[in-house]
Amino acid sequence: GEFLDAGTMPATRLASTAIDRVVEVMEAVADEVAAYAGNDLTCYLAEAPQSLVERQEREWGQWRKWAEETHGIRLVPVQGIIHQTQDEASLAKVKALALSLDHFQLSGLAMAVPLLGSAILGLALQQGKLDGATAYDLSRLDEAFTEERWGVDEEASLRAAAQRAETVMLEQWFTALV
Repeated sequence: GEFLDAGTMPATRLASTAIDRVVEVMEAVADEVAAYAGNDLTCYLAEAPQSLVERQEREWGQWRKWAEETHGIRLVPVQGIIHQTQDEASLAKVKALALSLDHFQLSGLAMAVPLLGSAILGLALQQGKLDGATAYDLSRLDEAFTEERWGVDEEASLRAAAQRAETVMLEQWFTALV
């Protein structure tokens, strides 16, 4: 058409952010990624029902294990929402991984981590260990569990579809940068 709508071009917007902003503040962006690891979604298991706890441990536990075995990042899970302080050495490893990326990769990671609520899932996506749809599904195990029991809320479903599309775009972003 006659006009460009930046809202319909998320990869262009991300590239502009990488070029214009992230390249100048890489340390601060890496700090933000590490901060997410300090409160990583995959570390906060439900207290009940047991079927959800088991699903979270099964699905998220393998990615905590991957982070530990692959990168030496050991994050300790807890049941409930009470903050679990994570090992500073592990958080430093997350930051070092983030800083090892170029500004395009780091920009994608910085978008993925808050979208997924998890530095671990974001790193797995960035490294091609998870596809976008699976990473997004893992990030919303609680919501999926609730939907299975009580049905799908239309507004929440639309929001989830948009977020899933963003995560798939990030998968394509990382693949294109290889």
